[in-house]
Amino acid sequence: MKKLSLRIVNLGLISIMDQGFFSGTNFFVSLLLARWLSSDDYGTFSVLFSFFLLISGIYVSFLLEPLSIFGSKENHNKHNYFGTILQLHYFLSIIIFIGYLVGYYVGSFSQISTSVIAVFCSPFILNFWLVRRRQYSLLMPKKALIKSMVYSVLSLGILFLFYINHILSSSSYFVILGIASIMICIPDFRYLFSKNKELLFQTITQNWNYGSWIALAGILQWTSTQIYTVWIANLLSLSDTAGFRAIQNFAQPFEQISVGLTQFLLPWFSNELSQKDPKSVYKKLPLVSVAIALVGIVYLITVLLLQNQISDYIYKDRYIDYLWLFPILLSVPIVLSLSQGAQIGTRIMEKSKYLLYAYSLSSIFTLLIGPILINQLGLMGAALGRILSASIYSLSISIIFLYKRYKDLNHGSEKNISTGC
Repeated sequence: MKKLSLRIVNLGLISIMDQGFFSGTNFFVSLLLARWLSSDDYGTFSVLFSFFLLISGIYVSFLLEPLSIFGSKENHNKHNYFGTILQLHYFLSIIIFIGYLVGYYVGSFSQISTSVIAVFCSPFILNFWLVRRRQYSLLMPKKALIKSMVYSVLSLGILFLFYINHILSSSSYFVILGIASIMICIPDFRYLFSKNKELLFQTITQNWNYGSWIALAGILQWTSTQIYTVWIANLLSLSDTAGFRAIQNFAQPFEQISVGLTQFLLPWFSNELSQKDPKSVYKKLPLVSVAIALVGIVYLITVLLLQNQISDYIYKDRYIDYLWLFPILLSVPIVLSLSQGAQIGTRIMEKSKYLLYAYSLSSIFTLLIGPILINQLGLMGAALGRILSASIYSLSISIIFLYKRYKDLNHGSEKNISTGC
């Protein structure tokens, strides 16, 4: 038991380090763009990034989430399985790219050239996400850490080359990370040529059955979160969008710590549930929520104490008028972390449709109340809307999971009694 606990702690620390390099790189690229781009250009990037999160949410639902759940069970066939996932990655990427082109053509968007560049680079960025997640599905976060370290060096190096040559723009984020990602993923292309058709169709069916609910939930999640960025750009200004995003950037470190831990814990809990009594596994999940929330509170307090220095040093006081947003926007991921155990539990039970129910409630609130709050209160309305939407989701998924867990455990006990076990 002691050796197992030490191994879990060790792997958890490696996961946090890996997520630190990976998310830290994305964080610093975004911060430096906020420092170097004009407010309007950074506002345009913020809108593009919100749509990238919509794409990535769908992608995660159909590929990364199933890989975390089912990949750990495919060790005997891991190379063919990953090759199949890679094939699905590029097939899904082509569909998304065509869909975006059609959408921009029909909508006649003014930023079509910038948007097409961002969408074209997105599959390469997501390919790196896939390669990292594979290492976690195999419980080998050390390899993910090495790749993330290389990714960090490449991305920041390319960013400074762009800056020195004065070629930064609102689409630079996607180009820089896309170039770095494809350079790292080249060795993994050899898995792309897996020809196991039976496994391909099996994986498509499996991922669709598991991911369709999460994909819908992801769209609703975007509706209850990132749509505020689009509304701010349309109802207020690109400058306000840039300020909102500039402050929101500082929620990323804690968000990514939470993601890193979940990325490791999801396959681990899935494996535990397949081998042990569900009751003992479910008891551990609230501890996950408490631990992550405490980390978030410490982070929030630290940032609030240093907010003036942060604004002066990083943004050169460009966004000083938006510092009042810090306590509200940085509280959002803490509220969400309170339901992290419930979210993991829902996924390992393969009851992802319950995520859809929770996001539906949050989205309905956002669509009905969000524009009213922004029109009446401006950026304050957007910030309050974000934290209220997060609270509704967090409370909903927690209640749903507790009810489902109680029902499943009681049903299992009744079944055992009825069969004389």
